[in-house]
Amino acid sequence: MHRRTELDKAIRFIENGLKTKLILEDIAEQANMSAWHFHRVFLASTGITVGEYIRKRRMSEAAKELVFTQKPIKQLAGEYQYESQAAFTRSFTNVYGVTPGKIRRQIGPLQFFHAFIPNAQGEKNAITYDQTQRCLSRGGNLMSEHHEAKMTFRLCGTGSTPRSAEKFPGRKT
Repeated sequence: MHRRTELDKAIRFIENGLKTKLILEDIAEQANMSAWHFHRVFLASTGITVGEYIRKRRMSEAAKELVFTQKPIKQLAGEYQYESQAAFTRSFTNVYGVTPGKIRRQIGPLQFFHAFIPNAQGEKNAITYDQTQRCLSRGGNLMSEHHEAKMTFRLCGTGSTPRSAEKFPGRKT
């Protein structure tokens, strides 16, 4: 329970600092851990690295601003800590398969990467740490649903009496 509280503090620190330069040592300090230990705990708890989480959240928030505001793309790139508009465009295209300019011209569906914890306003779409933990412990994927068809199979058995019937002779099974 203690570790979860410390991770929540660190994730809130990340969420509040998405537009600033985030350093692993500063994030780990929020969780009262060394950078090395925090990185291991974060990866084990969430299934992704701290850096990957920050990149996905920054890109998601930048995409929201791209769609819902008229800020220039160059300004968004700078605000979300990209070295240049070209670097932002490359990263955006890798994630969404289309350039930011094209999205702005013809808005299409985007998949956002929500925060692992709800924000102070109680964001409904945020994924909680517990939901993340349960999903990953079951081998799940946070981003998409997966269905798989299996070949049919046949079960074979013997005609013996179940053990429960032996223990409770009057009981019908």
